[in-house]
Amino acid sequence: MKPSINKNRRNNGEVDRVRQWLKSKREVLKRSRQNADKSSIFDFLFELLLWLPELIIFPIRMVVWLLKGIARLIGLISDFN
Repeated sequence: MKPSINKNRRNNGEVDRVRQWLKSKREVLKRSRQNADKSSIFDFLFELLLWLPELIIFPIRMVVWLLKGIARLIGLISDFN
């Protein structure tokens, strides 16, 4: 009779349970990695809600800055006269 190579193993049932647990963990991790790249509709709506005020306010700010610049230019021109 040959001696067992793996003397630290208690029985095959425990080894099978550990293997099954590792296999299930790998599957869960694989699924989570696959789903990590996908964005949901809720992510899109959240991003839209964050950007919407900026998209509305930015053009108004640009018009105000343009009007201020034109007013300063007119002020500088009128100071030379």
